[in-house]
Amino acid sequence: MAERFAKSHIAEWAAEFLGARERRTYSEGYGWSRGMPIIMARGNEPLEDAMVLMATHPGPALITSIDPVNLLLRFLHVSTPTDALKDVAASDSAGSG
Repeated sequence: MAERFAKSHIAEWAAEFLGARERRTYSEGYGWSRGMPIIMARGNEPLEDAMVLMATHPGPALITSIDPVNLLLRFLHVSTPTDALKDVAASDSAGSG
């Protein structure tokens, strides 16, 4: 039952976040669009499990979860491959890499 509550809680937070016009506009700047599938994932769920659910939807989707440490809502935008993008080296969260 706890798992069910967590997913419901994630859905409520995501709907609240995307319900505000300025947040929708912000999210649209990063590729989100209305009607895009949103995959709910537990904060400690392996990314591979969420990607399996994402693969059932054609095109881009958002994976959303609540960080289990700081209880913040997280979004991961997953898009379809494109030749316009190239692989780059990972950088740290401060952006200095």
